[in-house]
Amino acid sequence: MQDFPIEELYRIMSEVFMQYDFAFRPDMGAKDVPGWDSLNHSVLMMDIGNATGVDLSPEETAKLPSIGALHALILERMAQLG
Repeated sequence: MQDFPIEELYRIMSEVFMQYDFAFRPDMGAKDVPGWDSLNHSVLMMDIGNATGVDLSPEETAKLPSIGALHALILERMAQLG
C-alpha cells in the first residue's frame, strides 16, 4: 500500500481552496475551511483521485463529518486497491 500522510491531504486542500497559510486540522469540516464550497469539493475529490488512484464521489464524501474522516476513507480505499 502506498503511503498518503494527512499532511499531503492538507497540501492538496490548500491548493484547491487557495488557503496556503491556513492551519488545517483533522477535526475540521467543510464549514470550518474558507473556500470549501460544492464546486471546490468536487475539484478536491478529483485531485485526491489523481494523487492516490482512489475514486471518491463528491456525494459520498460530502456526508463525512471531518477532514480526519476523509483521510480515513482515503486510506481505506487505498488499502482495498492493494
